[in-house]
Amino acid sequence: MKIFFILIIITSFIGCASQPIANNPIANIINSNLWVNAAKRIIQGYPDYPITRKMVEDIPYASMRVKIGKGPAGLMILQKKEDEVYYWVSKDSVLLLVKNGRIIKTAGLTNDLVDYFYDNDPSFKDLIESKENNASEIRLKDMEPGNGEAYAYFKELMSCPVKDLRRCNNFIKEGRNFIETTERQISLSNPKVRSLPVGVQTANMGKTTIEILERQYEVLLFKESIWNFKIGWKQENLFWVDPDTGIVRKSIQQIAPNIPPILIEITKIPDM
Repeated sequence: MKIFFILIIITSFIGCASQPIANNPIANIINSNLWVNAAKRIIQGYPDYPITRKMVEDIPYASMRVKIGKGPAGLMILQKKEDEVYYWVSKDSVLLLVKNGRIIKTAGLTNDLVDYFYDNDPSFKDLIESKENNASEIRLKDMEPGNGEAYAYFKELMSCPVKDLRRCNNFIKEGRNFIETTERQISLSNPKVRSLPVGVQTANMGKTTIEILERQYEVLLFKESIWNFKIGWKQENLFWVDPDTGIVRKSIQQIAPNIPPILIEITKIPDM
């Protein structure tokens, strides 16, 4: 009965399909139980609400499905966009700030990402378009004398950064696209951590197909390895990226060692 009531309210609103809700009186919609609960409730396993394609299309705002760890999934909606940063809000005012598909700041979680600094964190669109960072798909087992594959392999190997030579070599042999190591600095709220250095290494794993609410999408899968060996933290983040627009349609990201990975699926893409 509650879901039926919520749907009646939602379908009575008038607005653009993917506008943010900032400075709009209809912003009170986020107070309905349709939206994802606070992180601590999600982790405790409160039941989620059914999310369907029709429900998403009836909501006049951009939305995304969010799931933290093994908890139930719920929806968050776009509050606003500033300087390429998207502000996604939940029922209980949990905020996820997302830039280029990556979570860069949070509020309302048990351990928040309060600061995120990067000196060379390219967007996925840049990674797709960059020829410099794309290694040829060469497999050693397919090489034959005289076919030029060995020459191409060594040419790619010579272009690898010295600090990443071993890892780059493995990626070339396995036919994966290699992108050199960069570094981020993150700050967390619980426990308080300031400017924690995190190594980052990204690989283009190739084309695949995903399904989000009954729709299929052809995407590129990027695997992002992050680590800080001093605290024993190592994680692989996954991003499923539209090859034409660079939009991250789906991702699994861990923002802190004591927060479970966060699954995000874009159910209605914001206006660009």
